[in-house]
This record gives sequence, C-alpha cells and structure tokens, in this order.
Amino acid sequence: MTRWVDQQRMAPIRSANARFLTRVQEDVGPVAHGVADRFLRAIDLQLMADYRYREAESVEALGLESERAQTARRAADRYNDACLEVLMDDIAPAIEEVRQQFGGRTIDIRDSMAMFEQEGREQIADLDLTSAQAVVASRTLSETIAIANDSGINGLCDQLQGQASQFAALRRRRPEHNDPTHIITGAILLGIGATIIAICMAASGPGLCTNATALLLAAFFFAAGGLILLGELGKFIYALVA
Repeated sequence: MTRWVDQQRMAPIRSANARFLTRVQEDVGPVAHGVADRFLRAIDLQLMADYRYREAESVEALGLESERAQTARRAADRYNDACLEVLMDDIAPAIEEVRQQFGGRTIDIRDSMAMFEQEGREQIADLDLTSAQAVVASRTLSETIAIANDSGINGLCDQLQGQASQFAALRRRRPEHNDPTHIITGAILLGIGATIIAICMAASGPGLCTNATALLLAAFFFAAGGLILLGELGKFIYALVA
C-alpha cells in the first residue's frame, strides 16, 4: 500500500518528465537523454524518500504510534538507498559518455549561453519571487553560464559530477539530518539545461544552436531548477503538469 501511494503521488511529475525525456531523445540525442534521465531519476527517488522521512519525523514529533513511524522510515531508507545507488553508480558513466563524445570538440557557445541566460533572467522575473530569492536564482544561473563559457562541455561535466557527489553526501546524512537539498538539485537542473545547449552546439557545428526544441528543453530545466532551487516543490510540480 505504501508503494502504491508513493507511485500515485509522483505520477504527475513522472509523466511530465517522461514527455520531456522523449523530446530530449528525439531532438538532442541519446547522450543528452542518458545524463538527464539519470539525474531526474535520482531527484525522483530523493523526493519519495523525503516524503517518507518527513512523515516519520512528524509522527514521532506528535507522539503517535511508533509502528507507523517505523514503516515510513523503512520506506524512506529504501528510496534513499536507491537514490544513492543512482548517484554513485549510474551518473558517472552517463557524464563520461557526454565527455567522450563531445568534450573534445572546440565550440564557441557564448552566444547561445547568452540567449539562455537572458531567457533565464526573464523567467526569474516571471516567477513571483522575493528580491532575495531572485538574487539566489540569478547568481546560480550566472555561475553555470560562466562555467559553460570558460570550460565548455568538459567544464559542465566536471560541475555535474561534483554536484552528484555533493548530492550523494547529503543523501548519506539524510536518515539523521534533514539537510536542505533544493539548492543542489536546482543547480543540477540548471547545469543540465546548459549541457543540452552545449551538446546541441557540438552536434550542429558553428553558430547558434538552431534546434528550437533544445533551447526549449534547456528553458524547462532552468524553470524546474529555479523552482527547486528555492524549495517551492509544490509550484514545481504544478508547473510541470499545467
């Protein structure tokens, strides 16, 4: 019963993710699909784990029956372990495939990244954020763009690998410590958006990436990343299914 409830809870976000991953596969290619799919899977498992950890913590705080708290915590541990398995075993090979296929190509992605950054800032303005939240989202976007411009695909791969390691470290602590993960998950999704554009550029040759779908997908990852970055998961899920 617990797993059925969890599957139902995640159904809208999984359906939206599946639609976007299909478009990544068709319009950007299997390499981009592989890295996006693995990170989204890790985030999916993290969300399910945290739902159950929060349930256990609430039941314990309210002094309700210990059996319910134990059941919730066991489910949370299963999801958390599965998330760690993806982060530790599955993501590195996907990132390495991006590096092997596209990292050696000399491309100038500054113009496309400028478009991505401009679109990102426009979306920040539309997100109904406080000024402090907007600054956080804008700074993270700028950091991602700077890495892409300075180091290209190899730099983005290094960033994603480092973020996967940070994410894994937070998940190892989760059974005892409720560390916020929205900053790292948001930054990861922004990095995936930039990587999609960079792969599109590497595959299509000099000039702006003319694949409109790739830019749309990158914009999706920016919007999702920005919302997770600010911890507004309810708004994130609504945006995916609206």
